[in-house]
Formats: sequence, structure tokens, C-alpha cells
Amino acid sequence: MLNAEEAAIHKELPVGLVLSKVSDQSHVISEATHEFMIKFVVALAVVMVVSLATLGFRVGIVVAAAVPLTLAAVFVIMLLTGRDFDRVTLGALILSLGLLVDDAIIAIEMMVVKMEEGLDRIQAATFAWTSTASPMLFGTLVTIAGFLPVGFARSTAGEYAGNIFWVVAFSLITSWFVAVLFTPYLGVKLLPDIKPVSGGHDAIYATPNYQRFRGIVRRVIDHKWIAAGVTIALFMLSVAGMGAVEKQFFPNSDRPELTVEVNLPPGSAFAATDRAVNNIEKAIMAEPEAQAVTSYIGQGMPRFILPTNPELPNPAYAQIVVQTEGPAARDALKLKLWELSRD
Repeated sequence: MLNAEEAAIHKELPVGLVLSKVSDQSHVISEATHEFMIKFVVALAVVMVVSLATLGFRVGIVVAAAVPLTLAAVFVIMLLTGRDFDRVTLGALILSLGLLVDDAIIAIEMMVVKMEEGLDRIQAATFAWTSTASPMLFGTLVTIAGFLPVGFARSTAGEYAGNIFWVVAFSLITSWFVAVLFTPYLGVKLLPDIKPVSGGHDAIYATPNYQRFRGIVRRVIDHKWIAAGVTIALFMLSVAGMGAVEKQFFPNSDRPELTVEVNLPPGSAFAATDRAVNNIEKAIMAEPEAQAVTSYIGQGMPRFILPTNPELPNPAYAQIVVQTEGPAARDALKLKLWELSRD
């Protein structure tokens, strides 16, 4: 007997579909989202802790405050543009987290340096805007351009992962606005009283670490052809090494369902397909890995996941969805069914 929910779904199915069982996958979706949320929170915490530890408390607070403000604005933009909060968009946000603080760090460090050179807070904030806003914007646009192929791909992969481009674009553009408007304002309000350094600009950069870095850059410039040759050689080595890397756009599926397609000779009657499916169902349910079987006769199953492309109506065609306990049981059942199909 079907329960009320299953009966309602069964009633709405097109003619030619047979529903054996409707399984609830909400717990699988909840677990996957929960796992991504944990990773997202950990990544966010790492970015904020590193900012506070390396830049000092007050400077770090200004930088760290840019992250939640940017994320809040991105969530509003996602809502207004109809972007779902799913595993793909969560992954894009995790990818963007390390980039969200870059513009804010540039703006606040520019303020600190100018205050050390003797400018007051307002002048330092203004200089950060006039000197860094345009370079940061072009750098942001270049980074976003790297995701253009994903966002505009006219394929199943583009439909599935296209939100990576849009969410990264929303995040980085929003972080630029935060860095050039919000971060200088916070710097004026929160930065400590920074005393001018005696000697000005030259004295600020006379530290041992900076001098060592400057020496490395100077040697690279003096021997530019050697540096260019080493760079090209490393690039060619990386291209050769990519041949040994497994290429896979999507990770292996962790869904517990197994889909079986039934193709009878063209022109077969619906009743013949129905009988064949009943026999296949009995064979499948005899296996311990199978928990439930849903059969769709005469056309493909509904698009219950995005990568699924429904088949057109065809009396000689059927699809069977087998529910298993997990990926391991699914793979074991797939091998058994493969052996049965060969017998």
C-alpha cells in the first residue's frame, strides 16, 4: 500500500509510469549540506584567525570584519538573482574565502604605511582609495575571468557547476567595494594611533626581511633571461606532469541510487516492456543490496537530480531506479547486475 504522499505522486505521474516505491533522500541532502557547512565555517575561522595573528589585533579586526560583511552582501545578491544555496555555491564560497581579504589587506596596509610616513587618518584613507582602487579592480576582474568557461559552458557540466562562476564573481566584486569603501572607514575609526617613523618611506622599508626580499627581486631583474628560462622550464615541467594527473571534472558520485535502462527492440508493445521490467524487478529485489525499486515504463524518469536528462516517450524503453544503502552497496549491486546482463 502507498502512503498519502506516495499516492499523490503516483496520481500525478504521466500515463505509462509505474511507481513501486518513493524513497526519501532528504537525510542524504542534509548530511551533505552539513558537511560543507562545517568546511565553510572552518575555512572562515582560519582566514579570520590568520588575519588577527599576522596583522595585529586592531588591523586584523578591520580586515576580518570585511569577510562577514562581504558574505552577507553575497547572500543578498544570491537571493535577488535566484541562486540556490547548495553544495556548488558553498564550494564556490569556500574557494573565494582566501581571496575575500586580499583587497582589504591591501587597503589597510596602505593606510598604515602612509600613517607611518606622517599622514593623518583621513589623508591615509584617501590615498588608499586613489592609489589602490583601480589596480585592485583590474586584478579582481582578471581572477573572475578565469572562471568564465565554467559560467558560460553550454553543457551539462556548465548547467551543474555554472554557479561557481557567478558566486565567485559576486564575492570578489563585493569584496572590492567593501575594501575601497568600508575598510578605509573602519580604518579611520579603529586603527590605533600610529606614530610617524623617523626617516619616512626609506626607514619603513629598511627592515632585514624587506632588504632580503629586495635583494632577491634585484637579482631576478639583473638576470632576467635566466629567470625567464627557469620560469618557462618549470611551466613545461608542469604541463608534462599534468599528463600523470587523473582528469575528472566531477568527483565520483556518492548517491546510493543505481539506474538500470531497459531497451527492447524498436516497435515492442508497452505490455511487453512491462513484463520485462517485472521480471527484472524480481531479479533485482532478490539481491540483498536492493532496498527499493522504482520503475518508469514508456519514458525516462523525472529529473530528480540536475545531471539527469529524461528520455523521450518510447513504449520499448524503461528505466529502473534501485535504492541501496550507500555507494558501497550500489557498486556491489552494479557488478551483480552486470554479470546477470551477460548471462
